[in-house]
Amino acid sequence: MGLSGCRKNNDEENMVMDAGPSVETAVRTDIENVYTAKGKIISGQESSMNAKGASGSDALIIDQVYVQVGDLVKAGDVLYTLDLTDTQKDLAMKEQQQAISDQQNALTQSANQRALSEAQAESGDQYTSGTNSLLRSAEDTNKAIEQQVQDQQKLQEYKDEETRTKATYDLLQSQVDSLQADADEKDAKLQELTRRYDYLTLKSGTSASSSPNAGTGSTGGAATGTTGNSGSESGLTEQEKEELKQLEFQKQEAGWAVTDAKTALTKAQTALSEAKAAYETAKGNRETYENTVKSDQTATTSGVRALEDQGMAVNKGNRSVLSAEQAARNAIASQNLSHQSDLLTSESEIAKLKEKLENGQVIATMDGTVTAVNVVAGQAYSGTDGVVLDNLSKMKVSADIDEAHIADLHVGTRVRVKTDSTGAAELEGTVTFTSPTPTKETANTGSGTGSSSSSGNNQNTKTRATYKVEVTLDEPNDRLRIGMTASIDFVVASAKNVIAVPTSCLIDDGNGNYFVNVVQGDSSGASSGTTGDGMTDGSAEDMQDGMTDASGDASMGTATEVMVTTGVADDYYTEITSGNIQEGEQIQSSMPQDSGDYSDMMSGIYDTQ
Repeated sequence: MGLSGCRKNNDEENMVMDAGPSVETAVRTDIENVYTAKGKIISGQESSMNAKGASGSDALIIDQVYVQVGDLVKAGDVLYTLDLTDTQKDLAMKEQQQAISDQQNALTQSANQRALSEAQAESGDQYTSGTNSLLRSAEDTNKAIEQQVQDQQKLQEYKDEETRTKATYDLLQSQVDSLQADADEKDAKLQELTRRYDYLTLKSGTSASSSPNAGTGSTGGAATGTTGNSGSESGLTEQEKEELKQLEFQKQEAGWAVTDAKTALTKAQTALSEAKAAYETAKGNRETYENTVKSDQTATTSGVRALEDQGMAVNKGNRSVLSAEQAARNAIASQNLSHQSDLLTSESEIAKLKEKLENGQVIATMDGTVTAVNVVAGQAYSGTDGVVLDNLSKMKVSADIDEAHIADLHVGTRVRVKTDSTGAAELEGTVTFTSPTPTKETANTGSGTGSSSSSGNNQNTKTRATYKVEVTLDEPNDRLRIGMTASIDFVVASAKNVIAVPTSCLIDDGNGNYFVNVVQGDSSGASSGTTGDGMTDGSAEDMQDGMTDASGDASMGTATEVMVTTGVADDYYTEITSGNIQEGEQIQSSMPQDSGDYSDMMSGIYDTQ
């Protein structure tokens, strides 16, 4: 239910109204949006009391009925009983048959057990003789196996030792290779430094011997030669002289590095030789014990084969006596299974008969009032709806709600209920159930009232679904009866102490927004009379035309448009949630004062169905 418009847009309303607009007053009030539907009074709880074990193919006979419609019963009261005389006879016969079957089974099993005992005794003698012979052979074989196991363990120890020494040898070999490469690299570096050093030294000496005073043996010549080694006359540049000094130091360090690398290499090679010797020793031990284990395996295999041959001979002797023993066992097992199968069938039949006897009395499972008795003493009963109990101390109301309104109703929605029996009293309640699936579908014409077309040719007829809703009443009422018709007011929305205006005062601006015309000054002209042009089609433009003419009349006052936002609406008022509207302000109505019956116009504002 909601605000959908202020006036109809149809050709019937495009007419000139003789009367002018009326003036209403903004008020502060409580508003409720209520949806009304018809429903039925139902009980708070209903239960059908039926006898167990009864069906169409196995109907029972009613013995006595202890209640009638209208009786108040308590949980545990006997409602009716069944005639189970034949059932008692059947049970006694089945129990006797089972006792006889048990006795027959005991005799048969006793004979089978004696045959088994004799077969077991013969089998025992044969087994003892053969077993003793096998035990002696087995002892010899076990000794050979134990020796083989010991040798295999020793072999595994040598294998582990070989693996460990091989890993050590491989690791040391890797270290020796690495140290050899390092020594070679450092020796190569030393050789490179030596060659450079020798080259610069030779270059320096050649320059000195080629000077004019060289080889004279005089002091002056010696001095000149010395000067040649350190100056430009020596043939070396300053950079080469500095390089020569650094090379002398680098040669010394490289020589030390080579010495250290060769020392480390020698130590590693010594360790490698020791590891190789250990590996060769472990390998030899492993090979020796592999041959020993092979010899043990040959001896063990021969012993096992001899033991197997002897065992086969013993088994052949035992097979005949064991076959007799097994036949006796099979006879016992077969008899036992056969008896168990018969016993299960018998016990199942006896259990069903006992269940019928136990259900011979149908007991009330709840406190309530008997609302239906569908059994009569002496008649056959199939087990359906024997006695129906209803809890009338807490009543409910059930209604089928049209698909257009079911989404507005939820569990917890407050409800007011009226019935003809309770008169003007309003019974309070709460929605406690809304069905998610439709209960039925009804034909509905284009009017939306739910009535179907009488001619059957109305092409506007459509099918509409309804959904079950249950309302639990807050308080019991002794005037209510199951099946009474109830009028239900569902409070969909409400607002307390809010500013509201008559819905007829709201004007749609064409964009889904609403405004009202607030009258300021003397409004007697608006209440009494006419607008200059009259109102022709209910549009905002025509309303403004009328107001323009009215404002020219000093007796009417001035109307001002105020945009508003609407909230909850009832059959007359609409809540104003925003907009500068004050309590007591005069609001121009879009309905003419003396236009007569305008209920048709209001039906376009609220959809109450």
